Amino acid sequence: MSPLVVTIGEPVVAFVAEDVGSFGTGGRWRSVVTGAEVNVSIGLSRLGITSTFIGPVGNDDLGGLVRDGLRAEGVDTTCLQTVESKPTAALVRSRRLNGAGSVNYLRSDSAGSLLALDQHHIQRIKQADVVHVSGITPALSEQAQHTITQAMSTTDSLVTLDVNYRSRLWTESEAKTALTPLAAVSDVVFADIGEAQVLTGSLESDPRKLAVSVCALGPSHCVMKLGPTGAAVYDKSEDRWHRYEGTPASLVIDPIGAGDAFVAGFIAATVNETQLSDALRWGHICGSMCVGALGDTAGAPKRIELDRALTSSDADITR
Repeated sequence: MSPLVVTIGEPVVAFVAEDVGSFGTGGRWRSVVTGAEVNVSIGLSRLGITSTFIGPVGNDDLGGLVRDGLRAEGVDTTCLQTVESKPTAALVRSRRLNGAGSVNYLRSDSAGSLLALDQHHIQRIKQADVVHVSGITPALSEQAQHTITQAMSTTDSLVTLDVNYRSRLWTESEAKTALTPLAAVSDVVFADIGEAQVLTGSLESDPRKLAVSVCALGPSHCVMKLGPTGAAVYDKSEDRWHRYEGTPASLVIDPIGAGDAFVAGFIAATVNETQLSDALRWGHICGSMCVGALGDTAGAPKRIELDRALTSSDADITR
């Protein structure tokens, strides 16, 4: 039986510009079902891992779009909640050639602010091999923060936390205050250098030293996402630093979603009981493939594509 991963968060419908330019230039837009935890669920499902998503949508057309989109990807939606009084979260994202597009959030007072767990959700969490959350959801409301804390304390399974700091949602001080206790009860924390600095309150820039400081908060492992150059993980129990030197993607169409694809790849490798170095490689390849298509998850690989990439050179072409 496939391992079960439960992710918890807020689904978002993104309207992503297909054409490069500013908001005022018009052009074509594509609707994408997204959200950090949604992206991880989809990435895991494509890799053959049973994935359940817990999160709220409004009783509106966008909520239906989320439900249909998750089902189409094979994600279990039996724990998707419908909130009558709040709208489904949305965002509008423009694109630039240098990757520095802009995002307008339409998620204030959205359904995600009412995230809550019922007995069915709790039962599913207890059945999970891995429970994954991000630092975005606790920023939505006090209730959402309480629910994430409740979920993390409900399970005895592996708990993973992606810091995912968003300055548009809260300050560094607010994030540190809320996320430090969540890191303390996590087994694995994912962060880039800036996010690790927020979590630890440190100005240190060395990824290994930052990872050690993150693990001092409680987790057994800290995975440092180092972008196109690869990733690394600090194993506190063995006091070991594993570094994977990755190859940058040959084509970057849309960088958004790469971090979530990395997390999905790392978790998939972990539940398949690979070595830490292999988990880093799985994550890096998933992230590199994700950026080759427009939309947060369009480029996230299926398991057969990942396996091909793991065994092929960069020059190999499947004909």
